[in-house]
Amino acid sequence: MQYYKSQEEAIQTVVDGRAWYAVAIGSNFTRAYQRRARNPSELSQSSFEASKIKLFVDHSDSYMLMTIYNSLIHSYQQFVESVAESFGFHKETVRLPIYLTEVVHGPYDPAKHSGYDFLNNLTPGSLVAIIYTAPLILSSFLVVLERKGGIIERTFVSGAKSIEVFLTHLLILVIGLVVQVSLVLAVAHLIFELQIQGPFIEVFVMLYLCGLCGVLIGMLISSISPNETVALVSTYVITCKWRLYTIVAL
Repeated sequence: MQYYKSQEEAIQTVVDGRAWYAVAIGSNFTRAYQRRARNPSELSQSSFEASKIKLFVDHSDSYMLMTIYNSLIHSYQQFVESVAESFGFHKETVRLPIYLTEVVHGPYDPAKHSGYDFLNNLTPGSLVAIIYTAPLILSSFLVVLERKGGIIERTFVSGAKSIEVFLTHLLILVIGLVVQVSLVLAVAHLIFELQIQGPFIEVFVMLYLCGLCGVLIGMLISSISPNETVALVSTYVITCKWRLYTIVAL
């Protein structure tokens, strides 16, 4: 947070894209707010305007907008509670009469401003996207590049069958997929300290099956694509379509 001497200067930072919010608090805000808290029925229009906290926001990013807004609401709630206690009232009297009694599904952390743990809620979809997309891209170029380099023809001349070539590539990819899933889960849990809900083996198997789908679809693309350009476009279309379905589901 940075302090500016004038409201116009603060708003200009939002216009220039250097800040998400500009918070304007009048010079006589404290006195006006005290009058508003003591006797709101006799509050003049000028004092009412002076007791407001005015926001000038950049709405181009909804997540940043809501995150900062919830933080401001949380800070304001703490401020109102401290004012109520200074007047001799219990702080519960100025809180909203809406209380979260029980969380049925999903993580909830009351210590956070909104109680919403964004990182742990975003992680499952991100892990699935990483595990699915990386093997898809890798396997979609496998046969194409070998065909371009003449490796496939030499393999068939040496007496290998198509099913043997397919199983060999599949075995290498699924073994590498085990390492990939293990590393992704290790980084997510140990470095970023993300929570794993439920048995670890079930999380591992589900991510592994998502990666296996990417491997099989990638090998199908690689088998029917005549060159790298077709394989790249096909992979891009499938990835974008999968992400579109994910966004629609959310």
